[in-house]
Amino acid sequence: MSGSEFILLITLAILIVVFITNLAPPDLAAAIAVAVFILSGVMPSSLAFSGFSSPAIITIISTFFIGQALKNTGLAGKLASFIQKKTKGNTTSTIAAVTLLSAFISAFMSNIATAAIMLPITINIASAVRIAPSKLLIPMAFGTIMGGMLTLIGTSTNIIMGSVVLKLTGENLGFFAFFPAAAAILTAGTVLLCFLGKLLPDKDITKAPQISRKDLVSFYRLSERIITLKVPKKWEGGGITVDQLSIASLLKCQILSILRGKEHISPVGPKEKIYPNDLITVRGKLSRLKQVTKLKFFASAQLDTEFLKKHSLS
Repeated sequence: MSGSEFILLITLAILIVVFITNLAPPDLAAAIAVAVFILSGVMPSSLAFSGFSSPAIITIISTFFIGQALKNTGLAGKLASFIQKKTKGNTTSTIAAVTLLSAFISAFMSNIATAAIMLPITINIASAVRIAPSKLLIPMAFGTIMGGMLTLIGTSTNIIMGSVVLKLTGENLGFFAFFPAAAAILTAGTVLLCFLGKLLPDKDITKAPQISRKDLVSFYRLSERIITLKVPKKWEGGGITVDQLSIASLLKCQILSILRGKEHISPVGPKEKIYPNDLITVRGKLSRLKQVTKLKFFASAQLDTEFLKKHSLS
């Protein structure tokens, strides 16, 4: 065994251990491994980062945009509401629906992104139809895995396989090239999950310790991300709209409410007008909110701890 082969095997073995034990972030461990290969001469520097130009990498990145689009448009949430109405609390049909919905979304985006979207949806469905979340989370996880096999972009494995086939044969795999086999696996897996539904964990989460709203506010430091801005009494721009003020778009902040005397305006639309003495409650990242407090436009700006108690959590 040559020195290069020995270094390669040892580095790969260490990588596997690090990935399994989570001793270091996977991206950091991989970057260190690449550096070791370059410095030891196992890999020429010209090839070290050539993989980033691969169509497979670009396709994987694009799936995250698709996932964000599904989230922003609310399509996933609408599908969840549809499931709640159609299943009517039947455990078997709910398991099948959650599995198939997860598979459908996973066919067009990464498994991890699908799981991130489906996790709160699945828990909401479980609560609505009075089924233990544990009975639905496992089918959701298997659904995302099986659904990823349906299309060329559903999972990174398919994407890389398509790139390899293109390199070896010069021909592109079709978008649904894996669909026939994957659909058969998904059908069999869904039937099996429904058949074994009674054996899935049935943990009663109602007995879990409850976290108070005060603890949540304190733990996530929510009050530090909400401020109240006061419009000056002698402001000459009375009647300007929220959209024209451009605070939300420029500083990436969300205007939660406007307090005008005894009138409380929430939610606040882009055409809502602002007048002198208005109290504007804004939410956003603390670093950006500090920029808001520096604007001369406002008479005062302070962290709002009472708004969260009265409105956000009521």
